[in-house]
Amino acid sequence: MIISKPHWISHAAEREKGVKPAIYSIHVHPDGKRIATGSLDTTVRIWNTDPIFDETAESNPDCHKLLCTLARHSGAVLCVRWSNNEGRYLASSSDNDNVIIVWESEGESFATTVFGSSEVNYETWRPKQYLRGHDSDVQDLAWSRDNVYLASGSVDGSVIVWNGTTFDQVRRIEQQGGFVKGITWDPVGKFIAAQYDNKMLKIWRTSDWNVEQEIRAPFINAPSTTFFRRPSWAPTGTQIVTANATNGAHCVAAIISREEWVADVSLVGHKCPIEVASFNPHLFYLGENGENPAEKSSEHLSTVCALGGQDRSISIWTTKFERPLAVATDIFEGNVYDLSWTPDGQALFACAHDGTVACIRLPEFSEQIAPEDQVLRQLAAFGYNSESSQLPESTLQLDIEDTNAKQPKPTTARRFADLMGETTETLPTPNGQLPDKTSSSSSTTTTTTAAAANTTTTTTTTTQGENSSTTTTQPSRPADADFTSSSSNQPTVLQQTVTVGKDGKRRIKPVTIRSSSSAVSPGPRPASPKVQSTQHTGIVEARPAANVVRWVDGITYDFPESNIPASGIGSVVAGNKREPMEVDQGTPPRKRPAWIDSALLPPAAARSQVRLGVPKIRANFVWTPRGNDKQNKAILMECDNHNTGTNNTSASTTWDCARLSVSSHGKKLWHDYLPSAIMLMGGCHEFYAAACEDGSVHLYSSTGRRILPPIVLESTIVLLRCSDPWLVCLTATGLLYTWDVSKLSSRLDGVSIAPLLRVAQIPGSLDEDEDEEDEEEEDEEEEDGEDGDKDTPKIKDVRIQKNGLPLVITNYQQAFTYHPGMKVWLRISDAWYIVSEFWNSSLGHPSDYPLGWLSAAMTLNGGLDPIGKVMLNFVEGNKEAVGTITLSHIEIQLAVAALLNSKSEYRQWLKIYAKKLSAENAQEKVKELCHWLIGPPLLPCVDGRHWEPTVMDSLSKQDLLRDILPLLGTNRQLQRLINEYNTYINSPATL
Repeated sequence: MIISKPHWISHAAEREKGVKPAIYSIHVHPDGKRIATGSLDTTVRIWNTDPIFDETAESNPDCHKLLCTLARHSGAVLCVRWSNNEGRYLASSSDNDNVIIVWESEGESFATTVFGSSEVNYETWRPKQYLRGHDSDVQDLAWSRDNVYLASGSVDGSVIVWNGTTFDQVRRIEQQGGFVKGITWDPVGKFIAAQYDNKMLKIWRTSDWNVEQEIRAPFINAPSTTFFRRPSWAPTGTQIVTANATNGAHCVAAIISREEWVADVSLVGHKCPIEVASFNPHLFYLGENGENPAEKSSEHLSTVCALGGQDRSISIWTTKFERPLAVATDIFEGNVYDLSWTPDGQALFACAHDGTVACIRLPEFSEQIAPEDQVLRQLAAFGYNSESSQLPESTLQLDIEDTNAKQPKPTTARRFADLMGETTETLPTPNGQLPDKTSSSSSTTTTTTAAAANTTTTTTTTTQGENSSTTTTQPSRPADADFTSSSSNQPTVLQQTVTVGKDGKRRIKPVTIRSSSSAVSPGPRPASPKVQSTQHTGIVEARPAANVVRWVDGITYDFPESNIPASGIGSVVAGNKREPMEVDQGTPPRKRPAWIDSALLPPAAARSQVRLGVPKIRANFVWTPRGNDKQNKAILMECDNHNTGTNNTSASTTWDCARLSVSSHGKKLWHDYLPSAIMLMGGCHEFYAAACEDGSVHLYSSTGRRILPPIVLESTIVLLRCSDPWLVCLTATGLLYTWDVSKLSSRLDGVSIAPLLRVAQIPGSLDEDEDEEDEEEEDEEEEDGEDGDKDTPKIKDVRIQKNGLPLVITNYQQAFTYHPGMKVWLRISDAWYIVSEFWNSSLGHPSDYPLGWLSAAMTLNGGLDPIGKVMLNFVEGNKEAVGTITLSHIEIQLAVAALLNSKSEYRQWLKIYAKKLSAENAQEKVKELCHWLIGPPLLPCVDGRHWEPTVMDSLSKQDLLRDILPLLGTNRQLQRLINEYNTYINSPATL
């Protein structure tokens, strides 16, 4: 590590001596050849980096050190930031004029003298735009990764997002949060984080600019003495490092995890509050001691972050180690205000209150930098798309495209246009543009259509030349109808009148649909109530084309660990109510928010005995597989439920369609459009599945091929899980389905989970008087309109095994599975056995050891556990019961292992059972077990029943007996029995 402090980097005038003006901000240009600094002297200065890295260039008089001085601000320059990639723009902000200046290079380089100074500008930078909108000091600036947005944070408590091209104000985020001291962008582009002076970090979504999360815990005891609080987002998008956090009495930098927005890790070491954090733009291969590892793999990848604080020191950390890689102390005489890495990641620049700049060079990093695709691969897991346009690789490809362009177009579009009643005035020309209207009809307020109920009038705006607005009639999804195509039967074009009400809203007067031959073409069937309630006719507010594209690019995603919320899926059992339910037959129209809404439930769900909580409809979310499968782990399923309609708060909006896309390493593999909003997604090696609001399930192969037409269920799906080759769905009415997608067969066909919700109740009092009092209280609650189903369980998790059997866990620490032969639910785990000696005996990986996973899941459930408390109190005065309950627990585990076809766990539990029987001297149970394993003649057939020589069709019973006989023989009181069985099992007749 090499530390240098160029004495010539200063904002003090050459003639002035004494205290140097403080430098509040520093940033390195993306080409690494220049840096920009902002200072108390109201100027922005651009410096050459060649004299910093090369001593020969520093002593060369022809190598200019100061390239340019920009003096347009009237106050101290608090922040300077180059735009990413090419570094075309330089944004600077001030504390007096409250303005942001975006500078742009004129390209030509000629020497000019700064007015009132002897300094010479060797580069020419002119103001491109003045951005005014803040009411006070602008503390921090940040460009998004793709330069689509420029964000600014101010002391007035607002964050303003500007268009990175036109520099128009896109959004002003203004909420109660105190002074904004620092901002940072999510490299994926889905979030922006702002750190406030009132000890809080807010994370905003870029799709609707609403708050995603507020984080306060790490900053509760933070001091208020920091001038800046500049956070930094990791280049992989996985975490945020924040400034001025505390952990007890220590000043730390809190690391916020992206998955749950929790600050579970802190960087401890600075003695005073931290002002700024900055991530290195690269990933590095780091070994055990921070050295270059011999084998560069993903396990050695690590991010590097630098911190600067009021203790005048700089520390460099890595996510690989608990201690910093390097600490530089006493290199400044004032607080460290800003940090900036060079694009190659091998040098760090820092500025401080004493008016100096330091450069920390790390040449050892040159051999440890990971390729850029490693960063893109990790960003792809959160929805980042680095796909570029594909160019033709040969002239043959161009010839094929030309030949295809000359092919006659199908008549489907023309036939659909005829059915919808479009005229030649509204049909696009072959070049994709609308023809000019020369007749006087172009100035009227009528549009021509033949299916008024199936059209939606929209307004689009183009920005070429003068702004113009063109009203077109676009067909929405038509209602179900039977059409008869005939060249001789042309539809009659009808007129549809647009009226403007007193409130300024435009409405289209409906007209009757007719055909020239009503005897040939039957009329359309009436649409369903749901379709009728969602169709409307209105005018969409015109928006610039750039804004539309920007909204699509900035998408909000949710990253839940599973389809089930942490609190579980709420349920209501209607049977607990004493009064009949009132079912509303009508479904009133809904007003949907911009990005989230509640799903519509069919009438069957309202009348169902069991009702489960339905997940919200999110505008955008992604699904990524979990586990150790590296090939499948790179897959990303992305849902975009388009929200179309008017932007006016008084007008309703509707879901137009949903877009489902699948990508791998940032490259899109396939996509599809669905007519209903997507609520849940899942996938595995063999297939992908998407569940929609209308109760349909869509199945795709790994390449996007439709495996089946949409599966239609009786209600909305609240849970969806995939595990090769099985798919499990749980509906809002409590019906569970499991399918073998490879064989297109069903294992469970709409089995109700009502028994699970009824038996998994809090154990009531045995006193009849108390029961009567409870019933009276429940009656009073029902009369007051309160919910009487407070004790109804919640579904915490649902898994499917390799044999297609589901595992259902409730928040009462109870687990269930279904017996396909007996067609009943079995409670395979219960807190009743919490006193067992082998409770929570996890034996291996969940995929191969389902009982081990189930035991761990029950322990980590954290739900209501009244039975467990009762059992713990019970065994305190009855120690003998522990052995009996333990035996019962082991016997249940054996039966469950056989039912779930877990061979390894069956062997393990059988050995545990043998040891426990030997310890308890349970001679009768030992005889029964050995007879069952030996078979005839010791276990004769009864009533024609046949003895099965194997367990789960593969484990030999006699081999299992050979394994447990030594364990049973540890008790000498059983030695006669054991010797008898041992002699028989090892005889030549059985070998």
